[in-house]
Amino acid sequence: MIHIDIIDIISSIINIIVIIDMIHIISIINIISIIYIIRIIHIIYIINIIHIVSIISLIIIVILVKNSR
Repeated sequence: MIHIDIIDIISSIINIIVIIDMIHIISIINIISIIYIIRIIHIIYIINIIHIVSIISLIIIVILVKNSR
């Protein structure tokens, strides 16, 4: 009986450790995904800024061309 008890205790401890490990892994994955989302948002912002700059420069060029005529 005692032997079975010890095995039960050990198995339950191992289960707890595995669960804690899973929680850790999930949280790490969450952090990584948040970082990736932030990077993607950054890239989108940069692309938007580039678009805005190009549009503004186009407008300026058009104004200059109209003025020069």
